[in-house]
Amino acid sequence: MAIQSQPSRISEPFAGSGTKNVIPATNATPSASQAASWASGFPPECSQPISAGGCPVPRNDMNGVLNQLSQDFSFRQDGGVWAWSALADYDTQRVVRGSDGLLYFSRLQSGPGFVAGAQDPTVDDGTYWTSPHVPTVSADDNSSAAANTAWVNSWWTGIQLPSKAYVDGTNGDDSNDGFSWATAKKTIAAAAAIFSSSLLKLPNSITIIIKEGTYDEALPAIQGTVVYYISSGVNGIVLTKTINIGRGGLIGLGGIITLTGTAYITASRGGVIQLTATTDEYGTTSAINFDNVSARAAFYAYAGGSLITYSGSTLNISFTNCTFSTATVEIEYNSFFSRFGTINMSGSVTGKRYVAAYCSGIHLSSSATFIPGSTAGTIDTTSYYN
Repeated sequence: MAIQSQPSRISEPFAGSGTKNVIPATNATPSASQAASWASGFPPECSQPISAGGCPVPRNDMNGVLNQLSQDFSFRQDGGVWAWSALADYDTQRVVRGSDGLLYFSRLQSGPGFVAGAQDPTVDDGTYWTSPHVPTVSADDNSSAAANTAWVNSWWTGIQLPSKAYVDGTNGDDSNDGFSWATAKKTIAAAAAIFSSSLLKLPNSITIIIKEGTYDEALPAIQGTVVYYISSGVNGIVLTKTINIGRGGLIGLGGIITLTGTAYITASRGGVIQLTATTDEYGTTSAINFDNVSARAAFYAYAGGSLITYSGSTLNISFTNCTFSTATVEIEYNSFFSRFGTINMSGSVTGKRYVAAYCSGIHLSSSATFIPGSTAGTIDTTSYYN
């Protein structure tokens, strides 16, 4: 029968000031002074007559058993939670205290007696443990401490991340919070990862400001989120990896961006890349430079991807000794390259000017020779160039 009301409080563990034994895990030689063990309890000798070789239940054993049990009761009634142990088996719906001092709730079985083995909740990715710890910061706290604490979970969305992150490839550190130049991240990937967490509320618009320099990494896409990568400084940034967006995401590119090597710009599967072509907060007019690039295309959109320029803006795109195996602009499978602002293209390119195929379109309001290339472009019967 369930207890209907709270029982009397245990004021202290049983026999706290009395004499008692520390009960061992096993006891191969029970005696009148110590007979009990946690493995066997009180042995058969305690139920046999003394004349037949039995022994009475030792008082200190009884006190020791009840003392240790009531220590646990007293610890729990005072709000204590046992620390996680690699030696314990945890079924589902168990609560433990991690080594970081936070509480964790078990989602799946773990421990040496289960197939999964021991799973430390402080490093688990959420598969075996989740944290029910309730934060004490206010809902409008945008500090780095609030944004990066492990106990913030998807069910608590009051904390909103700051809208800007900073990358400094020379002086940054990926262990920083990334929310100022003084605490900038070192890599673009680390800055983007701030906004890929499902634990925190994302701002309506995100700006990642990248300090001028060369970055041998791709611009990572945050799916379904508007992300603006703005390069700082008059020389902008140099990227050696492809800029790629897909699956409904949207990236806005601003500032001065130079691509080199095999890098190009591609959008796919409903992804949109906006070539913002605006003046950033440092007064730098945006430009995209392809410098000695040897790739499939400069701009490639497929499977519903779109490459567009921002309305009312002017974008300068230059090509220096570039070779594209397919075309400067390649659009296929319900994709588009569209101009809403002004585009100025210049430079030398080896390869076709453009390819539009499979229900795709290039909208520039310019002649077919507007896009640089050493040979003419091609359009299939399902597509258009205007």
